[in-house]
Amino acid sequence: MNAAQVLNGIALGSLLMVLSSGLAMIYGLRGVTNFAHGALYMTGAYIGYSVARHIDFWVALVLVPLALAAIGVLLEIVFFRPLQNRSHMEVGLVTFGLALVAERLVVLVWGEKTLALDPPPGLRGTTSLLGVDYPTYRLGLIVVAIAMTAGLIGWLRHTRTGLYIRAA
Repeated sequence: MNAAQVLNGIALGSLLMVLSSGLAMIYGLRGVTNFAHGALYMTGAYIGYSVARHIDFWVALVLVPLALAAIGVLLEIVFFRPLQNRSHMEVGLVTFGLALVAERLVVLVWGEKTLALDPPPGLRGTTSLLGVDYPTYRLGLIVVAIAMTAGLIGWLRHTRTGLYIRAA
């Protein structure tokens, strides 16, 4: 196995870790698998693409999480609170429906083609690591994922809200 494969595994694992930590928290709090979680992640990627393309990558890095938080609050108020006393099956079906709607909305807005975005300045090019030239943006992804995980762990362990979530 070469170093590039190991680094690719770490980078892709970092993406999955960020995605799965949110999914695990939702399951832990609600006891329901949120099938719309991945669709929201995808929607965030497309919104980020648009903001980065038309404004700036670094602006997208700030605005998109805020936009997704607002979407999450809206979904909580409109869909999930009214279903609070419903069966896991009913809630699961609603989240599955939301995933289908989100996917169709993305296709309507951005089309079906794969979209590409060049890395921003500062993350372009390659960096020599473990004897291979590896894309700098993927190393940035790993660093950001580690920082997010450390922040999440710190928040869960050292804040009142985090303690409530852990106790749930």
